[in-house]
Amino acid sequence: MEDYLFIIYIFILVGALEIIMGLPLMYSKIKPNWLYGFRTPKTVKNEEVWYKVNERTGRDFIISGIIVILIALSFMVFDFDLDIGTVAIIQAFIIIILVIIVLYRGLSLIKKL
Repeated sequence: MEDYLFIIYIFILVGALEIIMGLPLMYSKIKPNWLYGFRTPKTVKNEEVWYKVNERTGRDFIISGIIVILIALSFMVFDFDLDIGTVAIIQAFIIIILVIIVLYRGLSLIKKL
Protein backbone atom coordinates (compact mmCIF):
# COMPACT_ATOMS: atom_id res chain seq x y z
CA MET A 1 0.00 0.00 0.00
CA GLU A 2 2.85 2.41 0.74
CA ASP A 3 4.27 1.93 -2.76
CA TYR A 4 0.81 2.57 -4.20
CA LEU A 5 0.52 5.84 -2.28
CA PHE A 6 4.08 6.80 -3.17
CA ILE A 7 3.35 6.62 -6.92
CA ILE A 8 0.17 8.65 -6.41
CA TYR A 9 2.14 11.29 -4.50
CA ILE A 10 4.65 11.42 -7.35
CA PHE A 11 1.87 12.19 -9.83
CA ILE A 12 0.37 14.79 -7.51
CA LEU A 13 3.81 16.39 -7.42
CA VAL A 14 4.02 16.29 -11.23
CA GLY A 15 0.63 18.01 -11.46
CA ALA A 16 1.68 20.63 -8.92
CA LEU A 17 4.87 21.31 -10.89
CA GLU A 18 2.83 21.80 -14.06
CA ILE A 19 0.71 24.37 -12.23
CA ILE A 20 3.75 26.14 -10.76
CA MET A 21 5.50 26.26 -14.14
CA GLY A 22 2.34 27.42 -15.92
CA LEU A 23 1.59 30.38 -13.64
CA PRO A 24 4.47 32.69 -14.68
CA LEU A 25 3.78 31.91 -18.34
CA MET A 26 0.06 32.61 -18.02
CA TYR A 27 0.71 35.94 -16.31
CA SER A 28 3.36 36.99 -18.89
CA LYS A 29 6.16 37.13 -16.31
CA ILE A 30 8.72 35.37 -18.52
CA LYS A 31 10.47 37.37 -21.23
CA PRO A 32 11.39 35.71 -24.55
CA ASN A 33 14.26 33.26 -24.02
CA TRP A 34 15.51 29.86 -25.15
CA LEU A 35 15.28 28.17 -21.72
CA TYR A 36 11.74 28.48 -20.36
CA GLY A 37 8.43 28.84 -22.16
CA PHE A 38 7.07 27.81 -25.54
CA ARG A 39 10.28 28.28 -27.50
CA THR A 40 10.27 28.45 -31.27
CA PRO A 41 12.11 30.84 -33.58
CA LYS A 42 8.85 32.73 -34.14
CA THR A 43 8.00 33.11 -30.45
CA VAL A 44 11.51 34.12 -29.39
CA LYS A 45 11.85 36.73 -32.16
CA ASN A 46 8.43 38.35 -31.66
CA GLU A 47 7.42 39.47 -28.15
CA GLU A 48 3.74 39.77 -29.03
CA VAL A 49 3.65 36.17 -30.29
CA TRP A 50 5.73 35.01 -27.31
CA TYR A 51 3.34 36.44 -24.73
CA LYS A 52 0.14 35.30 -26.50
CA VAL A 53 1.39 31.74 -27.03
CA ASN A 54 2.88 31.42 -23.55
CA GLU A 55 -0.24 32.83 -21.93
CA ARG A 56 -2.32 30.07 -23.54
CA THR A 57 0.31 27.41 -22.94
CA GLY A 58 0.64 28.43 -19.30
CA ARG A 59 -3.11 28.26 -18.82
CA ASP A 60 -3.22 24.88 -20.55
CA PHE A 61 -0.43 23.56 -18.31
CA ILE A 62 -2.32 24.73 -15.22
CA ILE A 63 -5.45 22.92 -16.41
CA SER A 64 -3.33 19.86 -17.24
CA GLY A 65 -1.79 19.91 -13.77
CA ILE A 66 -5.21 20.11 -12.14
CA ILE A 67 -6.42 17.15 -14.22
CA VAL A 68 -3.34 15.09 -13.28
CA ILE A 69 -3.86 15.86 -9.58
CA LEU A 70 -7.57 15.04 -9.71
CA ILE A 71 -6.94 11.71 -11.44
CA ALA A 72 -4.19 10.84 -8.95
CA LEU A 73 -6.52 11.68 -6.07
CA SER A 74 -9.26 9.55 -7.62
CA PHE A 75 -6.88 6.57 -7.49
CA MET A 76 -6.40 7.34 -3.81
CA VAL A 77 -10.07 7.82 -2.93
CA PHE A 78 -11.72 5.12 -5.04
CA ASP A 79 -10.70 1.49 -4.84
CA PHE A 80 -10.09 0.52 -8.47
CA ASP A 81 -8.26 -2.65 -7.39
CA LEU A 82 -5.30 -1.90 -9.68
CA ASP A 83 -1.68 -2.74 -9.06
CA ILE A 84 0.96 -0.02 -8.80
CA GLY A 85 2.31 -0.66 -12.31
CA THR A 86 -1.09 -0.21 -13.91
CA VAL A 87 -1.70 3.01 -12.00
CA ALA A 88 1.71 4.35 -13.08
CA ILE A 89 1.09 3.46 -16.73
CA ILE A 90 -2.38 5.05 -16.71
CA GLN A 91 -1.10 8.25 -15.10
CA ALA A 92 1.93 8.46 -17.41
CA PHE A 93 -0.30 7.93 -20.45
CA ILE A 94 -2.63 10.70 -19.28
CA ILE A 95 0.30 13.09 -18.77
CA ILE A 96 1.67 12.31 -22.24
CA ILE A 97 -1.74 12.90 -23.86
CA LEU A 98 -2.17 16.19 -21.98
CA VAL A 99 1.31 17.41 -22.99
CA ILE A 100 0.57 16.55 -26.63
CA ILE A 101 -2.67 18.57 -26.41
CA VAL A 102 -0.83 21.54 -24.87
CA LEU A 103 1.83 21.42 -27.61
CA TYR A 104 -0.76 21.10 -30.36
CA ARG A 105 -2.74 24.08 -29.06
CA GLY A 106 0.43 26.16 -28.77
CA LEU A 107 1.61 25.30 -32.28
CA SER A 108 -1.88 25.99 -33.65
CA LEU A 109 -1.85 29.44 -32.10
CA ILE A 110 1.61 30.16 -33.51
CA LYS A 111 0.34 29.34 -37.00
CA LYS A 112 -2.62 31.73 -36.56
CA LEU A 113 -0.43 34.62 -35.43
